[in-house]
Amino acid sequence: MSDHWEPFLSVLETVPLGHHVSSNVLRSLMTQAEIPEAARGGLFSMAVKHGHLRLLSFEPSTGTTARKSVVRIYRRTRPKGGRR
Repeated sequence: MSDHWEPFLSVLETVPLGHHVSSNVLRSLMTQAEIPEAARGGLFSMAVKHGHLRLLSFEPSTGTTARKSVVRIYRRTRPKGGRR
């Protein structure tokens, strides 16, 4: 697993179960946790694989440098068998 997995899980735990979340919402917390931008996409994918998130939809990014990119919207879920 990534060296950033545990800090990423700590960031995810700030989101209540059932709430929607995106990388935009968690950006500042991931920066504070020193999770590099290059690792973030993979961490979100791992979180889906392990049941911490469920992909719901894609929405246009509203960032000033987004250049027509999309943002994935997830629902915070509880993984089967516990936290990790």
